[in-house]
Amino acid sequence: MKYLIQCLIALLFILSITHAQKGINLTANIHDGLAATSGTINFKNSSGTNLLTLTDENGTGASIFLPSLSNIQNAAYKLYRSGTNLYWNGVQLGTFTNAAGWMSAVTKIHLEDNTNEVGIGTTSPSDKLHIVSETGQDPLRVQVNSATKLRVLSNGGTSIGANNENPPLNGLYVDGDTEINGALVGGIKLGPNGTTFQEIKQINGYTSNISNTTEIDYPFGYDMFNTHVLSLKVRNDQATYTAIAKDQNSAFSIVLDSDVIGTNKILLTVPNNSFRLKHYELVVMKLN
Repeated sequence: MKYLIQCLIALLFILSITHAQKGINLTANIHDGLAATSGTINFKNSSGTNLLTLTDENGTGASIFLPSLSNIQNAAYKLYRSGTNLYWNGVQLGTFTNAAGWMSAVTKIHLEDNTNEVGIGTTSPSDKLHIVSETGQDPLRVQVNSATKLRVLSNGGTSIGANNENPPLNGLYVDGDTEINGALVGGIKLGPNGTTFQEIKQINGYTSNISNTTEIDYPFGYDMFNTHVLSLKVRNDQATYTAIAKDQNSAFSIVLDSDVIGTNKILLTVPNNSFRLKHYELVVMKLN
């Protein structure tokens, strides 16, 4: 308080030199003591009406009084500190800590001055933005033109593109197209009871020129137990034939072989010689 009053004295001295040009009359009633300091500074206009009062009411720190907008003689607005709390007209605004500023009484927002990290619901943020919600409270909502575009719910699920109240538990709901530029790591399950698969791969090559059966190497990580054939295309001189792999009795046959009979290959069989040395596209899926 002592240093604050000294700074204000210097400010008042400067203003007193120029007040005639500015049309402001400043007076001060200042008491500066070493103990039980109770000095008061009044900022007044040319009519002697208080514009602002700075005082130490109880020796714990400065209180600032602002005049009423309807009655300037009535210092209706008061900003002050009591203990470690900050008040505005008797309403607690927050609690002072060692951080960069004031945080609300219920620890709603906190700015850590050493790291410039912001905490919502926590006084010890560990990221640039750290949100902690209570049980059953949704932690995040982003809206564009009043429409919810991103929401993180209390069940750990995230909704993108829509205000979905029930995204999958710890999962993702997307209302819109999804584009992935890069590898999709992990498995995918289609449907709640589906079998998880890891990837889908297309194998291109040419059929054998000496036999109706072509041996195709398994892609890396694939074998007869985790490989599922999705589709096959083979072109002869007349047209492109598309077939879903069936059994050995179909016109086009795909057999997932193993070392049991000594080949460890995917065996592609075409119906006749017109399909020899022709381009094929085989699409396989790797199951977990």
